[in-house]
Amino acid sequence: MKEKTFYSSFCEEEKEFVVAIISGVSGGKAAGDTCWRMNVDFLAYECDGEIFEDRGYLCWLASNDEEERRCECDKFNPNILYRIKARELKEKQTGRYKNRLLVTQILDCNVKSPQLETILAKYNEPVTIEDDILGTLTLDKQYFDLSTQISFGLNKDVCICVDVDNEDRDSWVEPINIARQLVQNAEKLDVDMRKFAAEELTGNANDWQENLPEITQEQFAKRITLESLHVYDDGDYTAYYDDDNMFYGHVVVVDGNIDTGFDSSYIEG
Repeated sequence: MKEKTFYSSFCEEEKEFVVAIISGVSGGKAAGDTCWRMNVDFLAYECDGEIFEDRGYLCWLASNDEEERRCECDKFNPNILYRIKARELKEKQTGRYKNRLLVTQILDCNVKSPQLETILAKYNEPVTIEDDILGTLTLDKQYFDLSTQISFGLNKDVCICVDVDNEDRDSWVEPINIARQLVQNAEKLDVDMRKFAAEELTGNANDWQENLPEITQEQFAKRITLESLHVYDDGDYTAYYDDDNMFYGHVVVVDGNIDTGFDSSYIEG
């Protein structure tokens, strides 16, 4: 991102904030960008004696130097209150990916703010759901999913992740029901996903084998092991299989939809 474009979205005035950080630092750079944009999520903040429970993120620019970027990643840690100087957006927006502050200086960490500490403590309280099919689902508040580990067909300790809206409990019903249907059909679905992946990728796997015996589709299907299944409210799901080193540690992925069947299979990682 060009620096001038990045900074132009923010007010010139710097203000002092106390922010409740809830994630580690991440960064990204798109094609054509001249520097990296760093981000860290906050849950709420205090400014001019007022508390704002508006989830968002802090952002700032970092150089292309790898060592310097590593240092940038150490600036913030989760579950800590920081006192900072920052610039607000010229046009303030709401929503996790729209509400942001431009950090200009870190003044202190582990600061005291009873109200923010209470908000942070409540956020960190575990949220679980007991389900007769899925078992105990635990909410990951950073990544917005409910997860559980269960057997799925012949696979043990498969992580089932259900994508949800953390702030709308009513919206959880549909993706949970989709996950239940998939798990209830686990034995057949696992067999079918293995077969589909084998049909799509066995030839590719053999291209990866250096002077090793050729793999048949039947062997491919037996060798892969389901590790996780990610479920979404529109009926889509993505299954991630261990490749048994056929692709030297890459993951075998199957994308599908509960109503329309399998879409594609490919390797990742």
